[in-house]
Amino acid sequence: MSYHDVFYTQQARGYSAFLFFELVATGLLLRMVLTPDRDLSVWYGLGYALPIGFGGYSLLLMTFVIMGHGSILLITRRWTVLGWLLAGVLVALTLYAPMLSSLIQFHTQQASIMGVPFFSRAFFAEIRPILPTLIAGIIVLPLAATRLWKRIPLAAAILVAPVVFNIVLPVVRGEGVHPRYLIYGLPLAYLLLTELLDWARQYFRWIPALAAAALTVVSLVALVRYYSLPKQGFRQALAYVADHRMPDDKTIGLSYGGKAERFYDPSIVLIENSDQLQEWVKGARNNTWVLYSFENEMRRSDPKLYNWVVSTTINEKRFPSAIGDGSVYVRLWIPN
Repeated sequence: MSYHDVFYTQQARGYSAFLFFELVATGLLLRMVLTPDRDLSVWYGLGYALPIGFGGYSLLLMTFVIMGHGSILLITRRWTVLGWLLAGVLVALTLYAPMLSSLIQFHTQQASIMGVPFFSRAFFAEIRPILPTLIAGIIVLPLAATRLWKRIPLAAAILVAPVVFNIVLPVVRGEGVHPRYLIYGLPLAYLLLTELLDWARQYFRWIPALAAAALTVVSLVALVRYYSLPKQGFRQALAYVADHRMPDDKTIGLSYGGKAERFYDPSIVLIENSDQLQEWVKGARNNTWVLYSFENEMRRSDPKLYNWVVSTTINEKRFPSAIGDGSVYVRLWIPN
């Protein structure tokens, strides 16, 4: 019901598509592993392989799901199901074929710039907005996983294995991460919450319906914010500058926000770091409109660039965003 999820999946990163295909694939796998190989329908196999392939194409984080599923299927010698998993991998590789070599090159040579180190100060700064929910999940979800393990150990292993790879592999490779890279934890939480509702249903049959209704209400209330704000106000920021600029004024965009602004106006000068800023300042003579977003990220990753913005420019306008730290800022620099 939130158009942002659909739009963002089409225009940027495929988080929503990844969650959908991962849930479909895992749900089908849970059914398949409880069915003898000889009784498996080809439709189940295709239904599992295609979400694996499309999920991998939506987001490379599907790699951890593939590794988690594959390891469990290999250990349990479920060769038929493993074959369907490999078929799904082949689908993903086929879709990635035009860009496969550059993709491999990037992830082998630039692993360390993918984010921030696990459990670093920057990592905890990023998870601060979701910390209460995260703590609640850490307390409650292991109880559901334990119950599932007692009933169906294989199902519990299938759910948890991708999370293990999701955490261990980046640490081993020395990769930087962002908390959003752990997004597999969201469908895991969905499935484990279902396990808790199944447990509660034994005692109070109305609890699952009440929980579903409560989640629906909370989701609908959240839509008020999503529909009242743009995902990020880049167009609004450019319109503001167009309405207030003088004929000789210039416009620059900083860091990630600058890259996004150039999507809408390629004439904007992109300044990605403090070194480029110093070179630009040497030749700047006109009043300049400064556009940027992800303020907290800039403060952490390039303090010199951030300090220049807040100390030498005039605060003009802030355009709120539907996503955290996504507000778009417009400031004015006046040369001495």
